Amino acid sequence: MKKSNFLWIITGFFVCLLWFGCAQQKQGAEVLARVNDYVLTVNDFEDEVQHSPYAGDETLGKEEFLDLMIRKQILIQEAQRQGLDRNESFMKTIERYWKQTLIKELLDKETERVYDEVPKGEQAQAVEEWMQVLYGKADIEINKDALRVENK
Repeated sequence: MKKSNFLWIITGFFVCLLWFGCAQQKQGAEVLARVNDYVLTVNDFEDEVQHSPYAGDETLGKEEFLDLMIRKQILIQEAQRQGLDRNESFMKTIERYWKQTLIKELLDKETERVYDEVPKGEQAQAVEEWMQVLYGKADIEINKDALRVENK
């Protein structure tokens, strides 16, 4: 698969998630606010508050946080209207974020398994050995001629 096709697929996936996950009202969910076609439910708001960098900030009340979310949604909608969500640099950013998040989830899962099964003091080595096994199983080809670093 071409890299550009992969980028379009990833972007399409995230746009679908945003559109179907956010724009449509969930059945039985209480609507807190509407911003054009976007529907914010009480559950979505509470989830955003919980995962926000402002979560522990006692000076920011719920109304102020809601206002921040509305402003953010207005900016997102304008960026989409201008087509910025289809921009190649945006798609590459999403791809990098997706890869980093996927790696983090895998490492979290493996670390949890190791910490449950391996005695203390041997855990870091067990994770390193697991990574070496993965590396050993991979079919890796390197074109050393293409790996030229020019010193200027």
